[in-house]
Amino acid sequence: MPSESELRDGAGFVRYEFQMLTKAAEIWKAKNLGTYSKSNKWERRRTTDVFLLHARNLLDFFAPRKSAREADVEAKHYDPSWECSEGSSLAGRTIVQWRDQIDKLLSHVTYNRTTMINENTSASRWPIESLNKELVAMLDGFLMALPESRREWFG
Repeated sequence: MPSESELRDGAGFVRYEFQMLTKAAEIWKAKNLGTYSKSNKWERRRTTDVFLLHARNLLDFFAPRKSAREADVEAKHYDPSWECSEGSSLAGRTIVQWRDQIDKLLSHVTYNRTTMINENTSASRWPIESLNKELVAMLDGFLMALPESRREWFG
């Protein structure tokens, strides 16, 4: 089990992940990136990548992978009763499905990527706003379960 000092430091990293996720979602909405155009192609892709990178990190925090390492920061370190399985649903997919799709886009150069970034097909559009909303709700639920002293660490 991590020490109180390690937990406090880890909470700062989780706070950073949420700040980056939230900022990317704000840019997505403010610049209407949900609607594809040739003029917003690169900003759309850049914002999508930033959002998904931090979404994946937060999914790993809330529902660690089976391959999680001892040094990984996990929600259950802060609240041992925390339960969020890989099968939990977010924006129409399970955490495992989201991570798998995000991993394919961000981590692996595959032939499947071509269809994943084809902004002209609705199947390849990422539901940034709804996924953000659900991750924020998950964080809120997590924070409400924490003692006040630990809740403050997350900002």
